Amino acid sequence: MKAVKVPLLVALIAISVSQAQAQPATNVFGGVFKGDRLREPRKDNLEDFFSRSEFKEVTLTPLTLKPGKLLPGLNQEAVDKLNCNYFVVVNDARITDFAAIYKQNRLDGFGNFVTVDSLMHPYLAHRNAIKVAVLSKSCYTQLKSLIAGMIAASISDYRETEDDEVKDDIQRNLAYLSVAMRLLAPEDKPEDFGGVEDLVKQDLANIQKGRVAPSAIFQRSENFAAYRPFGIYESSETLKNFFRCRQWLGRMFFPLTDVTINTKSGGGNEFRRAVLLYRSLIKAKLAGAQGFAAWDKLHKALLLVEDGEPFKSGGDLLPDDFATAFLATEKSLKLTLDALSNPLTRTKLLLSLKSAESKQFTSTSIFQLSSKNQKEARNLAFRLLPPLNPLEFDWLNAQVIQEKDETSGFNALPAGLIFLHARGFRLADNILADNTWRLSQDLVFSLPTLESNVVAASQSAPLSNIWQALVGAAKPVPDGAQAPMRTTIWLNRCLEFAAASWLDNWLALDKQAPTPAKERSPASVPANPPVRRMAGFNYLEPAPETFKRMSAGLLQFSQGLVELGIFPADLKERTADFHRLTERLSEIARKEAGKEALDRDDLQLLANIDRLLEKISSPSAANLFLTYGVPRPASTTPNPVSAKAAIVLHSRSTDNQVVKENATSQPVSKFRGVNLGLGGPGTLYVLLKTARGQLLCRGAVYSFYEAPGDPISHPHWQRMLDYGLLKSPFWCDAFQVVDQASSKH
Repeated sequence: MKAVKVPLLVALIAISVSQAQAQPATNVFGGVFKGDRLREPRKDNLEDFFSRSEFKEVTLTPLTLKPGKLLPGLNQEAVDKLNCNYFVVVNDARITDFAAIYKQNRLDGFGNFVTVDSLMHPYLAHRNAIKVAVLSKSCYTQLKSLIAGMIAASISDYRETEDDEVKDDIQRNLAYLSVAMRLLAPEDKPEDFGGVEDLVKQDLANIQKGRVAPSAIFQRSENFAAYRPFGIYESSETLKNFFRCRQWLGRMFFPLTDVTINTKSGGGNEFRRAVLLYRSLIKAKLAGAQGFAAWDKLHKALLLVEDGEPFKSGGDLLPDDFATAFLATEKSLKLTLDALSNPLTRTKLLLSLKSAESKQFTSTSIFQLSSKNQKEARNLAFRLLPPLNPLEFDWLNAQVIQEKDETSGFNALPAGLIFLHARGFRLADNILADNTWRLSQDLVFSLPTLESNVVAASQSAPLSNIWQALVGAAKPVPDGAQAPMRTTIWLNRCLEFAAASWLDNWLALDKQAPTPAKERSPASVPANPPVRRMAGFNYLEPAPETFKRMSAGLLQFSQGLVELGIFPADLKERTADFHRLTERLSEIARKEAGKEALDRDDLQLLANIDRLLEKISSPSAANLFLTYGVPRPASTTPNPVSAKAAIVLHSRSTDNQVVKENATSQPVSKFRGVNLGLGGPGTLYVLLKTARGQLLCRGAVYSFYEAPGDPISHPHWQRMLDYGLLKSPFWCDAFQVVDQASSKH
């Protein structure tokens, strides 16, 4: 026993030290952001966060091209940028998918500039097709069985004890699990014990109304608008239900504190509730598996399909953390309570849940904890599953962006650029250093939190994580690459690609993916598209590292699911095709950068890329809405909600009213924030050097937008694209043109 205690104590000391550095306590959004403004900033000025870097670049001789027959589709503004940068991006609302631009190249006789963007979108859509299949089939079934098993185990414990306080704790745990079951499978209604159904109905009503309100089960304020499905989770009713249940299980937490709220006032003892919930997991019996083994398999699957980064901020503890500290069997649990709160200052006390053969367990036998350092104990919290939202979403939500006035709107917060800064994109730092005047100076308090959490998460992120694929997206390209690609303005465009790819990872939908109405296997990715007439010159974007990481990430992602036995068989062939394709593109890009000759098959692939893309690419326009900080009051009366609003995720929905007023109560708060979204592909015009001189080629790139203000539904987002009402971020102005004249209207 002594040999086991030493490494356990070391691990728990490490947890305590990390908490001391990351203060304050865990909060509802899964982070440690609430107290940032209470701390002294680690840097005095916002400029100190953004270190400038020098980039080696070629010098381009300005040209004097003019709009005309040789430059179709380009107005004077676009040609001016082309003359200066040797490339320009034009956004046209009539173009909805990447294949269309390359098909038009073939019809017009333009050479293809095959971009990473044009392959990244179908690549992410295919990965999302795998995620949709795994979530809607394997994970849905596993989660439903797990919840049912835990409910049965909790009912057994409820019947076993006569202690009123323990009954109250189990009752609230049953309500917590029953809400999860009703969200996942609305047709199932677990057995009611001691008024459980009353608690369940209240929180289900809050979720239905989508408002900030106190949770009846947890007695703390919660933003129930966060349970609105977004992106791929809106593709079926099964996934919508799974998302709501998953959010509930990931957002609701149990602070490990010894403060007991009695039965009359409600709330129970959340430390004891966490222990009892863990006990129900250990006791749960599922078909062919024990509860903890089923949870472990589900947790590993979710880490893969949710593009997760295995990092728990703010002192979060999951069942596997409990398992390392508790000697657990089906009949008994032995826990070191002091180790879960503060192992350095508390006496080691054991918490015992007595076996079924022994006498009834009571509140005094289950829960004993010294009264010292209760404040420190609250820094730890137990969750059944980790939060679903990525770190960036939660951090943005915690920012309090002050309104200037009705005409000028919010202080500018370039969310995409800030996220790229946190992920180590050096050019993002250069741009931010020149634009600190646009930013809120309060960022000196919160940026350290984003930076430290992202660094900690990135260190253990799997290769399949989208950010791993984007590591080389904004690095200088090899000297053998075409001249326009070796400029800082081109790297600027690569920043937009990185921000858009990260967002697309949550939104991309595969048009070939099976649907509940019509199950079918997606078309395979052709190794060589049918041969068509080749234009005189075709070129692949010089990004071999990105293609290579796409290939490696897909391989790790698929192998992980295969090892768990949940990879969808009907997507196996297409996944292998995508893996070979990205490997091949990486090799083509490497050869081009080294000025090696390409073989005929590679040339045919680049020349006929539209035939490949038309089979695998889908429309890219989509958006989601993220809130800023505290919701704005809907009236002039003071806002009664003191807690920060949690994230509101909103996309592909016809309902633009995210927060509604309750007719029987005072007006609730109205959320303000930023809409992050993608439009249709932009058309990239680029001048490339060939043996016959300069040649104008065309390619397809992402278009990325940020629109502060109220939530925008997906149909309205599309209308704004059609009318040219959306503007690209300021850091894209140097190379991008919004061509409103050529839009549908």
